[in-house]
Amino acid sequence: MSRDGLVYEFVLRKGVRFHNGEPVTAEDVKFSFDRYRGTSARALKEQVAAVEVVDAQRILFRLKRPWPDFLTFYSSTTGAGWIVPRNTWNRSARRASRRRRSAPAPTASCPSRRAWSWVFEAFEGYWRKTRA
Repeated sequence: MSRDGLVYEFVLRKGVRFHNGEPVTAEDVKFSFDRYRGTSARALKEQVAAVEVVDAQRILFRLKRPWPDFLTFYSSTTGAGWIVPRNTWNRSARRASRRRRSAPAPTASCPSRRAWSWVFEAFEGYWRKTRA
């Protein structure tokens, strides 16, 4: 965070991949922020002046005015910080994502026979340690 509280710079870890094998990039972060339409979207987007991709691993969020709750909104369970792969997010990918989610997370959702259930399996390529 900058001294004046107007700029947040995020540096992505190298080697982090989505479940589909694609690397996570700053373009994916920007795309995911732009497409976010959740419950906090209006409050969050009213505060953000611009989202700038510096390079493949760095992204800047420029705020309109200092906002101490930015990280709370962006990193909480609102879903605003959930990152999806930009290159595969199209009509066919959305249909496929109902069957198998792709995210830089320790688990991925998998097909289930029951309509109202989720099945998760470990993602061996997770950037942290292997899930227990």
